[in-house]
Amino acid sequence: MAQLDTRLGASARSYPSGAAIEGEFGYGQKIWDKDKILYGYIRPFVHLKSSLLVNSASAGVEFFPISFFGFSYTRMQGHRTLKEVQGRDCKATNCSSSVGKNIFSLNTALAYKDWVMLYQLRREFISYKDEASLFSDEFSGVLLTRSDRQDIHTLVIGFRPYKEWLIGGLQIYAKGKNTDDFSSYRGLLMQKTSNVWSYGLGVGLFRNIEDHTHGSALFLLKYNLINGLRLF
Repeated sequence: MAQLDTRLGASARSYPSGAAIEGEFGYGQKIWDKDKILYGYIRPFVHLKSSLLVNSASAGVEFFPISFFGFSYTRMQGHRTLKEVQGRDCKATNCSSSVGKNIFSLNTALAYKDWVMLYQLRREFISYKDEASLFSDEFSGVLLTRSDRQDIHTLVIGFRPYKEWLIGGLQIYAKGKNTDDFSSYRGLLMQKTSNVWSYGLGVGLFRNIEDHTHGSALFLLKYNLINGLRLF
């Protein structure tokens, strides 16, 4: 049985500073079904994201052979009019061109009693118009060449003291293939989830290849207007 889903969201971060709103619309089709937890599905989707200075549109497809483990491919096209990316000199690096990304992701979620682990590997193949300078990614702060690959690893390990609450650790590590530039974020995450709303707050440290470390806070908000087949 096919199911439509719609999700709206907002996010903000203190360093590198930024905020955005987004919306995603998908159409999931089960390919097998055992019960409410164990099933497989395929899901095409579109995703829109805007922070006024950075705007993007994406389309892709997810394939989950089992509901807690799957893959996805996304084609993203965006345009940036940034004049500053914290920690980077936008006179020496590209902060404002149009950019295209082919994105391949692996996603998994595991649970044991009240413990939860979430992991995503996101591999981005990047292209942009300006050949004269390095590209500064606004999310990770990593410097990339004109035709580069960026790998982003996201790991959450947490404990549920109550059904709706998750408290744990968050690590995000990003690295460019051609430049060897990297950044990392390590912190604590607290999340509350209801049937339609999800709120998240993180506090931690952001570090780059120059070993500069900055305190950074995260805020995440999601609203599931129409729930679909996705477990996470």
